[in-house]
Amino acid sequence: MSAYPLVQMYSHENGSSLTAQTTFAIRDGRYADALTHLQELRESKHIPKLGALQRWARDCMNEEEFASLEKEEAIVLLDAVRSSSPRINCSLLHY
Repeated sequence: MSAYPLVQMYSHENGSSLTAQTTFAIRDGRYADALTHLQELRESKHIPKLGALQRWARDCMNEEEFASLEKEEAIVLLDAVRSSSPRINCSLLHY
């Protein structure tokens, strides 16, 4: 028996965050769901933690089909992850 249905039931019952739902979707290979969650994150102006962004990029690149970025789906998903990161105003940086 796969643990996924239990994880999915638990995460939806407890109203897990969009960040957690995105993580589950990417790890489970449900890329359309991951894109939907990333869009919802952008629309809600929620800024995911750096660790989540790194995890998503790593999980995408660990997929055998995605590692070479030959599939358009891989590029779209990685771009959505990149777009979820906050914009940095470089003029505010002091060296």
